[in-house]
Amino acid sequence: MAHPLNTLTEAELQEEFNEIKNDFKADKIPNQASISTHINHKSDLELISIDGRTPDEWDAHLRINIPNEPSTVMCNEALVKTNERLQIAYSYLIKAELTEQNSEWIKKSKYRESVANIVDEHKKKGVKTPAASTVETLAENKTKDSSTVYLASKARTMFWRRHVESLKATANILNNMSWNLRVESTIIKGI
Repeated sequence: MAHPLNTLTEAELQEEFNEIKNDFKADKIPNQASISTHINHKSDLELISIDGRTPDEWDAHLRINIPNEPSTVMCNEALVKTNERLQIAYSYLIKAELTEQNSEWIKKSKYRESVANIVDEHKKKGVKTPAASTVETLAENKTKDSSTVYLASKARTMFWRRHVESLKATANILNNMSWNLRVESTIIKGI
């Protein structure tokens, strides 16, 4: 059954799934810690790759320095750079959101399939099906990979969403600075 929003082929989905899975493999995380615990440690962030770069590399690549003693020209140049970086962040955000939707769909699909398989196994053996909570736990254990990929894709989406918001805030600051400089220049010329 195909996902209604899926614009990727099955092979592309599997490649995306494997890429995210490899980026967040447990052996890259010290002491098999969870992702949420893991990313609280600055040195451990260097082990995570998001769209080909570490978070620190993306921060350096997307950072815009707001001028200390700005001029209208400097603000406009910084605003152009901000908008260029915002386009980059938006394109990655869109891809991350689609990947998150697809990985969530895959996770749910594999979970439902796993539950059905567990119930069928017990029926075929002629034994009583375990309690629902036991079946759920067994299914969750069988689908850990897809759950991990979903969590990783969700973290990736949050990463890009935060960069988009940060760049939008920077653009607002630069617009306000440029506006204030123009108003100040107009007032000074009028005196």
